[in-house]
Amino acid sequence: MGTVSRQRLDGSPEEGWYSNQRITVAQAAYAYTMAPALACGLERDQGSITPGKKADIIALDNDIFEMNPMNINETQVDLTVFDGQVVFRRNL
Repeated sequence: MGTVSRQRLDGSPEEGWYSNQRITVAQAAYAYTMAPALACGLERDQGSITPGKKADIIALDNDIFEMNPMNINETQVDLTVFDGQVVFRRNL
């Protein structure tokens, strides 16, 4: 969230720190997924949800790409799949 808003959770500072360094939610997601795979030379097997690739994934209760970035911290994980197995399921 801080990379997107450049602010604390309370919204301060109003303009954010170094606001010219903000990135989009999509850029932040890429930085945590595809970019590391590329850096390690594993982009053929990891980093994106593509047929034939390994995928450890989570399902969230909100669409972080559509919501106000200041509220992303309130998003909860509903499901986690690791190595093809469900390892977490939130009681709904």
